[in-house]
Amino acid sequence: MKRDAARTDAFYLVSGMSRTSVEQFFLWIGGFRPSELINLIKVGNLEHCCIQAEDALSQGMEKLQQTLAQSVTFLAGNFSSHTASAIEKLESMESFINQADHLQEQMLQQMSRILTTRQAAKGLVAFGEYFLRLRALSSLWSSHCPRELA
Repeated sequence: MKRDAARTDAFYLVSGMSRTSVEQFFLWIGGFRPSELINLIKVGNLEHCCIQAEDALSQGMEKLQQTLAQSVTFLAGNFSSHTASAIEKLESMESFINQADHLQEQMLQQMSRILTTRQAAKGLVAFGEYFLRLRALSSLWSSHCPRELA
C-alpha cells in the first residue's frame, strides 16, 4: 500500500500529514526506522547495518529535499525550464520511499530468521505498544499546546 501511496502522492506520505505532530517528529520517511525495532530486541550486528542504511537514505533524502526546494524557488521565475527537473526530483522522492520500505521489509525478514517465534512476537508487541504510547503522547501534547494561528 505504501508503494501505491508513494506513486500517487510522495509528498503526502513523506510529510506525514496523516499523522499527529509528535508522530511526525518521531517517524522516518513515511514509516518507522527499522533500527528502532531492532533496538527493542537487542540484535547488535543487524542494528549496526540497519543504522548505516538508514543514515544513507536520510542523507540522500535531505539532499533531494534541498534541491527540490531550490527547484521550486526557480519555478517562480522561469517555469518552463525547471518543471522537468522538479518532476524528476519528485520521482526520486518516490524511489527513496520505496528504498526505505524495502529496508523495513528486509530487516523484518532478517529478524524473523534470527529470533524464535516467541521473541519475534514479544518484539512486535513491544513495537505496537511503542506506537500506542506515541499516539497517546501526541494526543496529550496537542490537547495542552495551543494551536498557532496561520
